[in-house]
Amino acid sequence: MNSTTALPNCKTEEIPVIGQFVLDNVQRDLPDFTSAAPDIDQGYIDNQTAKQAVINALVTRTEKTGELKVVTQSLHDRMDGLKPKLDLFEVKLKRAADQLAKPIAEFGLPKLRANIRKRNAEALLTDLAVLLREIDSNIHALEAKGFTAAMRQEFVDDRTFIDSHNRQQNTLMNQRSELTAENKAQLLDYWHDIAELMSVGKLIFKNDKVKAKEYTFTNLHSRVRRDSKKAVKSGEGVVGEGGGVVGG
Repeated sequence: MNSTTALPNCKTEEIPVIGQFVLDNVQRDLPDFTSAAPDIDQGYIDNQTAKQAVINALVTRTEKTGELKVVTQSLHDRMDGLKPKLDLFEVKLKRAADQLAKPIAEFGLPKLRANIRKRNAEALLTDLAVLLREIDSNIHALEAKGFTAAMRQEFVDDRTFIDSHNRQQNTLMNQRSELTAENKAQLLDYWHDIAELMSVGKLIFKNDKVKAKEYTFTNLHSRVRRDSKKAVKSGEGVVGEGGGVVGG
C-alpha cells in the first residue's frame, strides 16, 4: 500500500461504488489500458475484482451500530422501568420517616431520577448502590410500611442488568471504533489501486473529453450521488450509513 494515498473526500460507503464504476470502465476499455500499460491486463482486473468483493463484504459500522442501538434501547428501557418503582418506594420511605436512622435525603432519590433522565448509567449504578445500602440500614422501618424482600431484589436485579448492558454498550462502542480503523486500512490499499487506474485512464483518454470524465473522481462521485437520490425516491437499494451498499 502506498502510504501517501489518502481516501477521497466522500462518504466511506461511496468509495466501493465509485471503485466499481472505475473497474467497469477499465474492463470496457481494457485493450487501450493494456496497450498503454501492459501490466493492466485481464489478470490484473480479475485481481482487482476480487479485492472489490472483499471491500463490499467488509463488516460495516452499520452492523455494529445496529447491535449498539439494541443494547442501548434495552438499557434505557430498564432505566425508565425504575421510575415507578422509585415512586412506590418513596411512598413507603416517607411513611417510615420518623423511624429512619438517617434523613430521607440520604437515600438519594433526586439523584437517581436525574441520572435516569440523563441516561448516565455509571452514575446510576453508584446511586443504586447507595440506595441498597440505606435500605439495608433501615430495613425494619421500611418493612413495617410494606416494603418487601421482593421489592429490594428488583432494585438488585435492575442494578445487575444496567451494569451488564452498560459494559456491553462500552464494548460495542470500542469494537466499532476498532472496526472503523481496520476498514480504513483496507480501504486505503483498495483506493490506491482505484486512484491509479483513474490516473492512467485520464492520461490514455486525455484527448477524449467524454471518456476522460469517466475516470475523473468529481464526475464519478456526482454519478453516485445522483444514483443514490434516484434509489431513495424509488424505494430501491440505497447507500447504507457508515459503509456498504444496501440493495445496490
